[in-house]
Amino acid sequence: MRNKKRLLALAAAVIMITAAFGVLPARAGIDEVISDGAYQAPLAEEVKVTQPGEQAVKTGARVEMEYKVRPGDTLWRIAAGSGLTVLQLARANNLDNSDIILVGQTLIIPETTTTAAKTDKVPIGDWAWPVTGPITSSFGIRGDRPHKGIDIGAFTGDTVTAPEGGRVVWAAPRGTYGLTVIIDHGNGIRSLYAHCSKLLVHEGQQVNRREPIARVGNTGRSEGPHLHMEILRQGIPLDPLMFLKENLADKA
Repeated sequence: MRNKKRLLALAAAVIMITAAFGVLPARAGIDEVISDGAYQAPLAEEVKVTQPGEQAVKTGARVEMEYKVRPGDTLWRIAAGSGLTVLQLARANNLDNSDIILVGQTLIIPETTTTAAKTDKVPIGDWAWPVTGPITSSFGIRGDRPHKGIDIGAFTGDTVTAPEGGRVVWAAPRGTYGLTVIIDHGNGIRSLYAHCSKLLVHEGQQVNRREPIARVGNTGRSEGPHLHMEILRQGIPLDPLMFLKENLADKA
């Protein structure tokens, strides 16, 4: 019995020492940690928040997004950008293959992971641009690998602003993403901004639309200064261009 107590005490001491010196990795937090490159333990922990409207997600209610069709859109493009199949998108909007979608038409982007009857609707497509610049890499397949966001060309030091209000749940280095900010916007929707040169916010901070959150940079695995932006809905990457204002010049 005495030897058993000594072993338990020794094990507890080892755990306390390794945790104190950072040998045990910090909790990764959200599911979309790092999908490319070698894993590195994050240097910060996710801040747990409850945003208005997020309770509907936790209690099982469906949260649908409303998207207005833009010039050049097709059912395939909208479905691919929202993590759905064309069939799922068509069924959610009572469409068949012969139907033509019209510019300005509102489509429902359904939540496919829950089946509860209650539904909350979240309009998208009017977010401000986080930084001014051309799209240098689009959402989708890049080479032979998925590119889970968009890259916006910009200069080192350019100000990155929040396209919509929310609470910062990550503001720290994040492996190959470099200096990264993640904002929780509620309703299961989060946005990520990577490769920054400087962070202007901290975890737990509430930010408003167009509020500065970081500076453009080239940290992490990057081949030049730019902003990498992702949108995740319940951890599933969506095309950020579906959320941002159609015209880059219209950033307000």
